[in-house]
Amino acid sequence: MISPKEIQLVPKAIGSTNVVLWNRADQVQAVLDVSVTAPHAQLERDIARILGISGVQVDGAGSSVVLRGEVPNALLVEQALDLARAYFSPAKQGDETPEVINLLRVGGHQQVMLEVVVAEMSRALGREIATNFSAAIERATESPSRSWAFSTDSPRSTTTTAARTRSS
Repeated sequence: MISPKEIQLVPKAIGSTNVVLWNRADQVQAVLDVSVTAPHAQLERDIARILGISGVQVDGAGSSVVLRGEVPNALLVEQALDLARAYFSPAKQGDETPEVINLLRVGGHQQVMLEVVVAEMSRALGREIATNFSAAIERATESPSRSWAFSTDSPRSTTTTAARTRSS
């Protein structure tokens, strides 16, 4: 039973409001700001229990739910977000489902999987297709341009390619 000096507030939805208390002379005695948020402590406990991690904190920001902290890997980030979304599903919250904001950091060392192809070649084949990229830079005497000569030497053929560019 509530005494005449007590107040009981029963929220119906997530949000905020204020409560004004008057005395018998109709003077304002107190103004209380009341904020109703989702049950964050229970979600924190469930994440710690189900996923086995204790570094996740759950906070409220407006009508949203914020997950923050550090987790060991990206898989646990996704699992924590899935748990939070299930916790605040439309069936439990009515029409107003809070958005889940991810501020979780992945700690530790991140690994990247690379696909590597290793090719082996015999030394004889390497000599057969050898390429000599020696370049000779020479000045042309008849015009102020530069000339480069590239030669590719292989036992089967010798090719020389020349390129000219104008200097400004």
